[in-house]
Amino acid sequence: MTHIDAQFPHCDSRILHAPGECEACDRHPDWQELRTSWGIAYTGHAPEGDWIQTPCPADAARPAGSPADHRQWGGNKPTSATGDPSWPAETSASQMLYGDKGGRVPTRWRHLWRVWWRR
Repeated sequence: MTHIDAQFPHCDSRILHAPGECEACDRHPDWQELRTSWGIAYTGHAPEGDWIQTPCPADAARPAGSPADHRQWGGNKPTSATGDPSWPAETSASQMLYGDKGGRVPTRWRHLWRVWWRR
């Protein structure tokens, strides 16, 4: 475990996956318990019920499908997403730093770039 891993399970300190979704986040059960007690949804989950009313800060700041989608960065993905083709394609910088985690669905910007390049 590195010093950074001891601080935060992911690059973005706002990301915290639900128990069982990510080995890195599962090493912080106290943080998972705290998030639940404060009524904040886990990353990738919508607020539900009477108690969990606040969205995940990472999902609110950089939601899925946006140009800044936090799921395009390998260091923010749960370990269960490795090799899962349903996750969005990662940025080139992410692949260089973290290796290819297996997301293949092209992002909107990548698609627009390919269309423009073919002209």
